[in-house]
Amino acid sequence: MQWLVMQWVILILSAIFVFWDAKRNNIHEIQGEKSILNISAGGWFCVTLLLWIVAFPLYLINRKKLIEKCKGKGIVKDGVEYKETQPNTIVQDGVKYTRVEKKKSKIRIVLGIIVVVILGLIVLASFSSLSKENLNKMRDYPILYQTQVGPTTTGITFGELLGHPDVKVRKVGSLLYVSLEDIQVTCNLVKIVTENGDVEVIMIGNNQFGNIDVLLKKIAQLNKKKE
Repeated sequence: MQWLVMQWVILILSAIFVFWDAKRNNIHEIQGEKSILNISAGGWFCVTLLLWIVAFPLYLINRKKLIEKCKGKGIVKDGVEYKETQPNTIVQDGVKYTRVEKKKSKIRIVLGIIVVVILGLIVLASFSSLSKENLNKMRDYPILYQTQVGPTTTGITFGELLGHPDVKVRKVGSLLYVSLEDIQVTCNLVKIVTENGDVEVIMIGNNQFGNIDVLLKKIAQLNKKKE
């Protein structure tokens, strides 16, 4: 899951960089020229996002050539060409901007997009399904509940809640949601200190006893039908 998130981070940040760099260097579609490289900054963004393995290296290799080709050529929008009116100044939509002002504006936009993307990926990373390997490691974890004298065992292991192949486990931070059909048990994966060191256990609240009982009965019922 972490590797998948990292791939998406690289992909999205690469596409944002290409868009920002193309805009900053006035790389745009030149009317009348037929070339697979003759596309707008927005086009480069979309192509990089969809075909990263081809488009990103292609942009980097041809970047200098594209900058030189577009230098001094205006952006055509709605049939109107906007050219550089004086050094470091361009006209867009009838408004003059210095390159410094436009650069600052684009940087703010790009930084805003990056922050939103990273926050979204962090949220996505926190919602994950546990792999079979991790679930197998957790099967022997005891299920405990808190009392006034400290954690007390329920006499049930986590593996008993996984006694049917249709049981699903979803992890959100330290919370574990164990569900089967419309039954759901909410647990906490925690570490407690013992004489033998830190031990990972499953902790439940007192309000989850009924849900565990219903879940175990449902598992037994489904397993009995299979026999």
